Amino acid sequence: MISTRLPDHIFLFGHRQQHGKDTCSDLLKNFCEEQNFTHSYSFFARLLKKQVAERYNLNFEKMEEDTYKNWCPPWVNPKEVEVAASSINDARNGKALINEEWFEVVPRVGKLPSGNIIIKKPRTVRDILIEEGNKGRSIWQNTWAAAAYRDLFESNSQIGIISDFRFPNEYDCFQDVITQYINSKYGNNTISIQFPKIHRVLVHRPAGIFKNDGADNELPDLEDPDSWDFIIKNDIEGNGWKQHLSDQIQDMLYQLKIIGV
Repeated sequence: MISTRLPDHIFLFGHRQQHGKDTCSDLLKNFCEEQNFTHSYSFFARLLKKQVAERYNLNFEKMEEDTYKNWCPPWVNPKEVEVAASSINDARNGKALINEEWFEVVPRVGKLPSGNIIIKKPRTVRDILIEEGNKGRSIWQNTWAAAAYRDLFESNSQIGIISDFRFPNEYDCFQDVITQYINSKYGNNTISIQFPKIHRVLVHRPAGIFKNDGADNELPDLEDPDSWDFIIKNDIEGNGWKQHLSDQIQDMLYQLKIIGV
């Protein structure tokens, strides 16, 4: 019989940008180090970001920076976006002024059914990631999730941490992905294995950003608390905000009996 080690626990931190997911992931790493727990870290977009960086001449190391993700690489083609005619402040010479910025209008034969227009809008790095991520999921929905889970499965760690949980399939596919991983690695051999416990952790910041862009809006938030195993509220804006998060991470570990036993 073959014995193999998978993480005892895997934590998925979700789900919106700039709500504190990365900070909570780092705090969990700190607790693991203090308690001498082996831990490993991955993210669902790791393989996606690596491929996008190579394909579009971007910097993989900077893709965790919000400033970089909101940057528009000048060599990347703009995307065509439909906008409401009411949002246009001025129009002349084939261009439209929207929120003090001029955009090229795409010529069309006839009018759009809605009466809106199409403009060319520069693509941000975030736009490229979303578009390429959707392409991969259209071929195999679990493309990016499976890659991140494999990182954790092969780490020989007690605790696995993923900081960018944004899509329902990233949790729903777990049993299928781990079964496929075991079958591909061990075939028909008899093995002794304990499956990880997986925990969905919502990090919610009332003053945080929300974008209806196909990434931030795919999972429920506080309106459906039953969709989450733990909820961490990042609701202190002044001094003490980080300790407030740390206390909630510690309480989560106590509830799971990972510490304090």
